[in-house]
Order: sequence, then C-alpha cells, then structure tokens
Amino acid sequence: MERLKRWVRRAGWAAALLLIITTLAWTATNWVATRRLKSAIEEWRAQGYEVTGSLLAPPPVSPKDNAARYFDAAFALFLPPDENAQRALSRLQADDTQPTPEEWDAIRAWIDSNAPALELVRQGGLLPKCRYNWDYDSGLRMRVPQLTSFYKTFEALAWRARLDAGSGNFEHATDAIRSALALARSFEKTPLLVTGLVGVAVKRRITEATGQCISSTTSLADLQRLKELLPDESSILKDLGHALRGEVVFTIDQVTWATDRIQEASEAPALPWGFATPFLRLDEASHLRRMIALLKLCAEPPDRALAEALRMKQEVSNEWTSPFGSGVFPAMVEAFRSASNLQKYSAMTRAGLQLEIARLTSGSYPEKSDVLDPTTGRPFTLDLKAGLLRSEPASPGQYVPKWHLRHP
Repeated sequence: MERLKRWVRRAGWAAALLLIITTLAWTATNWVATRRLKSAIEEWRAQGYEVTGSLLAPPPVSPKDNAARYFDAAFALFLPPDENAQRALSRLQADDTQPTPEEWDAIRAWIDSNAPALELVRQGGLLPKCRYNWDYDSGLRMRVPQLTSFYKTFEALAWRARLDAGSGNFEHATDAIRSALALARSFEKTPLLVTGLVGVAVKRRITEATGQCISSTTSLADLQRLKELLPDESSILKDLGHALRGEVVFTIDQVTWATDRIQEASEAPALPWGFATPFLRLDEASHLRRMIALLKLCAEPPDRALAEALRMKQEVSNEWTSPFGSGVFPAMVEAFRSASNLQKYSAMTRAGLQLEIARLTSGSYPEKSDVLDPTTGRPFTLDLKAGLLRSEPASPGQYVPKWHLRHP
C-alpha cells in the first residue's frame, strides 16, 4: 500500500511537471506564432494591400452613373430558358457542334423573350461605373444574389451575338458583345474569389462567342470591329488579384476571430482546441506570405508567373498538417491557372482575327503568326496545311487552344 501511495505521488508530480512544461512550451509557441502572424500582416500591409474588407469595397457611385440599377432590373426581368431551349443549350455545351434548325429556333425564342432584360443591360453598359449594393463588411458571408442571373444573362448575350452575326446583322452582334463585356466589368473589382472566377468564366465565354461570330464571309470591317472589342488579356491576372486579396483579407478576419474565440473558451492552454491556436496562427502567417508571392506574380510575365505558381502549389500541396497549405492555397493557384488559360485563349483569338484580317487585306494568310503565347513567351504555331493556329504546351497537361482558319 505504501509503495502504491509513493507511486501515485510520483505520478502526480510527474503529471504536474508535464503540465508545467506543456504550458510553458505552448506559451512560447503561441508567443512566437503571434509575432510571426503580426509580422506577416505588417508585410502584407507594406505591399499596399488592404487589411479590412471595407477597404476592398469599390468607392460610392452616384445613382445616375451606376450601371448596377440597370443590371439588377435586368436580372429581375430575366426569364430562364424553357424546356426546348435548355435541352438545346445542354447538348451544345457538351458537344461543340452547330445547332440544328430546331435548336436555333428554340434558342432564338428564348432570347427574344428576354429582349426587355437585354435592353436594360445595354443601357447599363453605357454608364461609366458600377457598384452593387453588397454588404462588404460581412466578409466571406457576403451575399451575392446576382450571381446566378449574371451568368445566365451573359449566356443569352453570347448566343444573341452569334445569332445576329449568323443572320448578317453584325451591328447588333457587336452591340451584344459590348453589353456582355460591360456586364463582365461589373464583377472585375469585387473582393471574393467566387466573383473573380465568374468574371474569368464570362470573359472566356464572350471571347468564345466572338470567335463563333466569324465565318468565311465576315467582312474586313466587321473583323476589325470584333478585334477592337476583345478583352485586354494583359489585365486579366491583375483583375483576379483583387479577388485574391479580398479572399485573403476575409480569411484573416475569420481565422483571427476563430483563434481568439478558441483561446477565450479554453480554460487552459492544454485543452485540445486551445492547444491548436498557435499552430493555426503559424499556418496563417505562412499562408499570408505565400499569397504575397502569388499576388506579385499577377504583375509578372505570364509565362514565368504560371510556372512559378504551379511550383508553389506542388511545394505545399502535401503539407497535410497545414490547412491553408494543403487546402486553401491550391484553390488560389487553380484560380490563377484559370485566369492564365483565359489569357492564352484571348491572345489566340486575337491572333486568329489578325490572320483573317491579313488574308482579306493581302489575299493570303501570312506564313507565320507574330502574336506571342503569353504563357510560353513564344509565337503561336500556324499550320497552313492543317488550317490551324495552335499553341505549344509549356508543360504536359497544359491548356492548348486552337483557332481554325476560316479559309483553309
């Protein structure tokens, strides 16, 4: 019995000593983690980046200059495709072929039914600014009710451009593309990754629609008009950078709030959630520094930027102990890749238009294209025998768009 009592006392002393050591280690780690996080936030601030969601909000816009009131009214009026139109759109999305006469009729009827909504979009596109009435202070919980209607309206404009061009009415086709681009710009300076990605998707769609408007009978004047409407690919990554900054700032707010609440709720640092607090802060600090590096790449030449972003993703993707490294950061890089692919596709479409213009101007296609692939830094490859303009992948699995010559 005496030996048992001595063993219990020794175990108690050992447990007390272990608790003291654990507390001291946790306190030291938390002190280091807090300093590193503060240092990372100061480094973020030193780059000129915002540290609160409200600073990411676009400046106020007077009602008479705000296109959002027209766009919101258009979204409210917009009618979804009926069963026949939806069936046609679904098939064409999965199978890149020409619509059948019946499918054209169904799509045309859907677009005609939305004429009042599309006219409001056209009127809004004439205004210089756009600011939606969103609660920017709510961070990642910010509601964006326009999101679904935004893309559907955009899809209708893309099809309207294609229909008008096919019927020879290029003036109306270019009006539809111009309206679609104005609508896309309304999402450019929004501080959420989801809106940034939607902005990339719709620019990709309208660039695709621009190419679909061109045929072997398209006139020189119409080709030049379409070329002038193409989005500027040099600004695509910079526009995405605003959404990435917003996502980081809102994440900082959420994680800082969560770790503070966890620590307050823990009666002792050794409790499981309280114990994790310094490690979350260390991970957040590392994520912040990685995002600074990624945002700097938005201003770098696209060929180097994409390769470096993918290298960074590979470096952290296996860090299973890092929620930000293995979960959040790869998603940011994939958004970066999507924007980079749009740059490539937009440059390819611009190069294709230049080739068609050159053919109508000189009577034949040039022997090579002088437009550079922004993701490789090399000119696109023109294969006159195959009737194709294509890009060469910089690495296996990289996105490779093609342009089919209209007069092969």
